[in-house]
Amino acid sequence: MAMRQGVAPRLTAVLMRGVARRMARHAAPSSIAEVPPLALAIRQAREILIVALAEAGDMVLLSPFLRELRRAVPGARITLVTMQSGAILLGRSPVVDQIRIFPTAVSRLLRPLLLPRRARRFAREELGSGFDVAIVPRWDTDHHLATAVALYSGAARRVGFTEHSTARRSTLNAGFDALLTDVIESAGTAHEVERHLALLRALGVEPQSSRLQSWLTDDDRQRAAELLPPPSNDQMLVAFGIGAAHPKRRWPAARFAEVARILEREHRARVVVVGGPDDIAAQQEILRVLPRNATGLAGRLTFRETAAALAHCALFIGNDSAPMHLAAAAGVPCVEISCHPLTGDPAHNNAPERFGPWGVANTVLRPPRPVPPCDDGCRAAGPHCILEVTAEAVIGAAAALLTEQDRTSTATELRGTP
Repeated sequence: MAMRQGVAPRLTAVLMRGVARRMARHAAPSSIAEVPPLALAIRQAREILIVALAEAGDMVLLSPFLRELRRAVPGARITLVTMQSGAILLGRSPVVDQIRIFPTAVSRLLRPLLLPRRARRFAREELGSGFDVAIVPRWDTDHHLATAVALYSGAARRVGFTEHSTARRSTLNAGFDALLTDVIESAGTAHEVERHLALLRALGVEPQSSRLQSWLTDDDRQRAAELLPPPSNDQMLVAFGIGAAHPKRRWPAARFAEVARILEREHRARVVVVGGPDDIAAQQEILRVLPRNATGLAGRLTFRETAAALAHCALFIGNDSAPMHLAAAAGVPCVEISCHPLTGDPAHNNAPERFGPWGVANTVLRPPRPVPPCDDGCRAAGPHCILEVTAEAVIGAAAALLTEQDRTSTATELRGTP
């Protein structure tokens, strides 16, 4: 068994190096006679391509990178290639000039065969030519072959993190460093926002701020206000983010309902449930507990409208998901309920060390250790390790953050608002 487990990664790496070589053969040769330093190339760039094939939550974490890059090169035209959810989230952002959606849907096993061809056709038909720099900001495994889009764009400079960022990436993206002109090293444990800041510095851009940001319209805010309960001095709004991309990251709705009942009784909280269409059934379980004192918004709002609604809340409680990052971008304190064990791999895709709430007061609740047979991370198909997080722990963390807000608010009132 151990021998087979060792052979499979080696064979995969050999396959992917072959894929990388084929991609390189089909790419246009560079026309640069003299290669300037990367920082100078960025300052002189007129056309910049950013290829970020990530879901909405990761795109929120990318917002400081996008904003600070725009600040550094205000005259450049910036094109963002992303997925559908990222396009919806950033559709009104002034930090990019145009957005193109790359279709990533394909069976995982067929990605090495189909995505390079798709990337080549996409670059030819949707992007055209003339890019001075292409940037792939993803640090972890490039599952959707963003590097291929950057390669086929014809950009003179192609910048991205090394394929050796993680052991898994060394296998699944073997040979990809050769597709870049500028390979960025970033080792050790770090939050994704910190990775993006490191990438900015490698580009010669010193970031002025690392805060997350959502770019909302008046229509987004109006839609949220229409669905939220009227403002009240007697009640605070507490958001529940009950969904997640993977079932193992979803805390049970019954436990959310238990937390809701206590927060209503002891903190005069009114619960606002946010999520997508897949979360409506779980939302109903919570609403049944608080039929007159909860608002269900799951499936009713876009990402930007959800961000606008979260800005009205005093606290966010929920799973590792896009709404958690939207709440953090709005400055809302967060209680994250994580499936990733405290003793787990800090470089794991579910690790709060990489994807926890950024820039706000927060408490991360997670299993003290993996529940067998899990090891360096939860490997279950459904809620498993996350069940080690109790409702009592969530209630305690929420109460502590709410109490701290009350103290801060009282101190501000006593000092007087400048």
